[in-house]
Amino acid sequence: MACLWGIALCGVLSLWPFRFARKWQSWNLYLPVAGITIYAVYEASLPAEVDVGGEMSVIVPLLLFLMMNSMAKVVLLAVLMPQAGGSRRRLRRLPQRWWQLAAAVPIAALCAFWFWTSMP
Repeated sequence: MACLWGIALCGVLSLWPFRFARKWQSWNLYLPVAGITIYAVYEASLPAEVDVGGEMSVIVPLLLFLMMNSMAKVVLLAVLMPQAGGSRRRLRRLPQRWWQLAAAVPIAALCAFWFWTSMP
């Protein structure tokens, strides 16, 4: 259960539009790595005979949201970096939070729809 809550926490942190304070080294770009690591711990700790059908209907949309939202953030940062000219100060002044939220909401809605349709 702790692993499921850990993946959900990564999803919530990924949904919240944090600034790209350190450009490509910003921690919010690497939330999928944490989510996949938590999922690997979850899979490694389960015995082989355990049925995980119900949990997977929650975990798969969460992991998909983490991956898709991270890809959207990478694309957004790739678009913003030339506009900032490589400067972190100019990057901070660009409207990055609004664009992150505008990209994350439809992705979250699609993953929530998938979760809703896959519920047992």
